[in-house]
Amino acid sequence: MDLLARFPQKPKFLVGIDLDGTLLRGDLKVSEINRQALLDAQANGIAISLISGRSHCGFLHYLEELGIFAPCAGDAGAIIFDPITQEVYQDTVIPADQIRHILDQVQEEHLIVYLHDSQSVVFNLETEMMRAFASATPECNYRLELNLIQEYHQEASKIAFIANQEVLSALGERILAAEPDLELSWTSTHSIEISPAGVNKGAALHRIAEMLEILPENTIAIGDSGNDFEMIRQAGVGVAVANAVDGAKDLADFISPSNEEDGVAWVLTQLIQKGFLT
Repeated sequence: MDLLARFPQKPKFLVGIDLDGTLLRGDLKVSEINRQALLDAQANGIAISLISGRSHCGFLHYLEELGIFAPCAGDAGAIIFDPITQEVYQDTVIPADQIRHILDQVQEEHLIVYLHDSQSVVFNLETEMMRAFASATPECNYRLELNLIQEYHQEASKIAFIANQEVLSALGERILAAEPDLELSWTSTHSIEISPAGVNKGAALHRIAEMLEILPENTIAIGDSGNDFEMIRQAGVGVAVANAVDGAKDLADFISPSNEEDGVAWVLTQLIQKGFLT
């Protein structure tokens, strides 16, 4: 399918937008102001791509609601797919032996682990957070495996750990010592995620730009957390929302209003009206 034929005019810009903490408010909804800005952007030759750390099944309902045309990315860039046909253009995984090697580095008890395989979000402890995400993303299959750390032997698009910062810092060091080519990012002060070698949101943004024949300098990224660092850094213009972590702000060319103050709409409105950011 000709992706460019979907647009009323050939898009000049590609805007890669993170979901949680960026496009979504704290209630996990898209404001009406942001929704209308996304629609207006696409009508004015601006391609919009949602690039999320969520498993791609975890935001299909947003894509339908927002009428996104451009390819999008889930699992922090591991999966790139068509939001309309669901065709998968890229599916990069951490091989089973590397997943096993990662899990072998876990020394602590009561560590929360979850990973995304081809069929499910698999986790080792049932928590309020997991119940909330399962309720909010019915398109995903959530599977509890109590002995995941000891017994999991399959590939995965990404693997994540939740614990206190001290525990995660030590675990992250062990993982990278064992598998130095993998990508590690902090999604919060109590969560890290591990992605396949060479996989990050920045790489996904550029792959999607190539698919749409958009120049690298005409890419814009909007994010808030550690797994957005590479997207903000590699974009032609990087934007951090006001609620972003300091590392994202340090990398950004611009700071927009927060996710609660329609920061995405602020960026898109400037692009529509001026053709650049100020």
